[in-house]
Amino acid sequence: MGTTRETITLTDKQDQWIKAQIAAGEYTNDSEYIRDLVRRDQEENTKFLALKQATQEGVVVIFEVISSQQSAIIRYYSGV
Repeated sequence: MGTTRETITLTDKQDQWIKAQIAAGEYTNDSEYIRDLVRRDQEENTKFLALKQATQEGVVVIFEVISSQQSAIIRYYSGV
């Protein structure tokens, strides 16, 4: 796995937060903290996309059920 060096700009408050996480022993340096944020974001995005897909599939199923019920009701009342 290759690496890329990036330069980012943070507010003083953001920088202090990262430094506090490092001081607390959560991370060894700024880069480790940022990489962890990116990994978590990637994981959350994967979960979100799976949920979005499941929701879309569920909407299609619900629409199909409603459509079939409407057809049955129409047939019932039209005497078909």
